[in-house]
Amino acid sequence: MSSRRPKRIFYGWIIVASMALINFAGMATGNLNFGLFIPLMESDLNIGRTTFGWMDTARRFTGGAASYFVGKIIDKRGPRLYIVVAAVIIGFSMVLIGFSQKSWHLIVLFGIIGLSGLAAPGGLVTSVPVAKWFFKKRGIAIALASVGLGLGGIVMLPATQILIENLGWRNTWIILAIVFMVISIPISAIFLRRRPEDLGLKIDGDSAKEQIQDNLIVHPTKNDENFLDEISWTLKDALHTKTFWMLTMIFALVGLAQGGAGVHRIPFWIDSGYDGRTVAFAFSLDAAGAAFMAILSGWIADKLPIRYIATASYSGFILALLLMLLTSNTSGSPIWLVFASSGIFGLSVGANMIVTGYIFAAYFGRDFLGAIRGITMPVLLVSAGIGPPIVGYMFETTGSYQIAWWIMIVLYGMAASLVITVRAPKKTDI
Repeated sequence: MSSRRPKRIFYGWIIVASMALINFAGMATGNLNFGLFIPLMESDLNIGRTTFGWMDTARRFTGGAASYFVGKIIDKRGPRLYIVVAAVIIGFSMVLIGFSQKSWHLIVLFGIIGLSGLAAPGGLVTSVPVAKWFFKKRGIAIALASVGLGLGGIVMLPATQILIENLGWRNTWIILAIVFMVISIPISAIFLRRRPEDLGLKIDGDSAKEQIQDNLIVHPTKNDENFLDEISWTLKDALHTKTFWMLTMIFALVGLAQGGAGVHRIPFWIDSGYDGRTVAFAFSLDAAGAAFMAILSGWIADKLPIRYIATASYSGFILALLLMLLTSNTSGSPIWLVFASSGIFGLSVGANMIVTGYIFAAYFGRDFLGAIRGITMPVLLVSAGIGPPIVGYMFETTGSYQIAWWIMIVLYGMAASLVITVRAPKKTDI
């Protein structure tokens, strides 16, 4: 009689689970929950909305400036030690935010947080390592890792509001810093690895049918542009393709719109007459929608061209913003508007998380993915960093967000019309 050894779980799924938990913890660092701090910090520190925009700008600018070097580190060394060091720096910066007295203190500390590139949804630190472990199941793998962002939003938004109401905004920053470090540091140190080959494994696992020969993965059943034979493009070759620059321009448009919306949506709803807890729970729906749509989009990405998902995502952002335009700055606005807009926005964010983490891996391969995304991330983050202070300035000069929302609708419309035309490059393109 022969006995069968139990089948081992492919270690790539442990990487996915680890990144999901790190993404979950990252939502404590002032991402989606940042807007909940603004009303009290604005009053206590006597600073305006434009300053809060510059805080987010500093975070994104420094992340953009460092992203090329971060990408190279992830390619060569992997994320294990890097995330541990970055989490310590981020955590102590958050503690110092709780003691800050001046606006420039906050801007500097947010800049330090952004420098690591870790505490940002869709960042290359948590998405590139996952992409390096999968080809056949890359979409669903990135999706499951990204679900941590949605679940983190579901938990952290109401938790942040409750902490602020009971302990004040300063203590809340300190508590969230501890939560972030306690989750992310041990998980990174114990479980993360660079790529399957380092453990003697194949991409997708030992049982994967794809064969790697001369950096070519043959997948005979998938023939759309997402699934062209995976030949890893070098950074130099990628820079000579039209596809690379088209994607960079599209992400710049989307970054500009999302940067402005990310900081100012919560203050907008509070200004419109909704109490903080209602907005917090509405934005938990936003996060839940993102988690759900990330999984669905990841599953679809393994079957259909990723550009279709991108077009749908940008169209969803437009619908969410149109619903915001129905809101007047009075307490008589119907409550369904904040939930409907937040839910649709969250669904769009979930799809966009997959697009950001998947499209460069699908089009340019995985060997130099960190370096390639390290070039595009500065453009995305700088454009996203420009958005918040511009929107804050518009609000302070006009007393309304209406013009800003219309500008964002135009930007998303341009991105949607461009991304549907972008296909994977071929070696004959260079």
